[in-house]
Amino acid sequence: TNAFTSPDTPILQGTRHVVLMYNNSEDTNTEEALSPYAAYLDNKGNVVSADMFDSFLFLPLRYSAKPGKTDKEGWEEYLDSTLGFGDTPRNLAALEKTAETVGAALGTEPPTYNVFLSIPQMHVSDDIFGYFEGKGNLRSNSKESRLYIAKWYVDLVLEKFNACNVKHLNFVGFYWFTELIDFSESSYEFEFVKE
Repeated sequence: TNAFTSPDTPILQGTRHVVLMYNNSEDTNTEEALSPYAAYLDNKGNVVSADMFDSFLFLPLRYSAKPGKTDKEGWEEYLDSTLGFGDTPRNLAALEKTAETVGAALGTEPPTYNVFLSIPQMHVSDDIFGYFEGKGNLRSNSKESRLYIAKWYVDLVLEKFNACNVKHLNFVGFYWFTELIDFSESSYEFEFVKE
């Protein structure tokens, strides 16, 4: 049908208000940066209510600290940066801490935020995308190789997200970063995106 998906659709898991959070390995979202999106704050920065955005969509400014690096290594670097677990929490790790801070400030259980993660844009290219066990060096120059790369990335995101053992983040789904079917990319682009 020609209609937006209802927020009550089960697949959206209660998603009603989504904020776009751009990031990469250099430009990240800290707890301080995420707080105004996760809760209403007064003019002194105190949490007033948790009823702000209930969902966060993380999407890339670019995939790597090295401009133009849209290969396996760049995608892995972007994913690790998006998850943000390390010495200084950022992005998802910072959002997890933000939920705890909001709950503590309100004297309630921490809210749970829905999250969506992006599937990076993959152009048709004869350049080597990366090495895959059992496949060797792959190029994103055929529908089959591009599907393999996309599935690899989806599996990697799910594996790494689940390993984070977050309590206040609910992974809802993926966002097709390209936002369209670029028919100039290949003759099979519709089938590639559909699969």
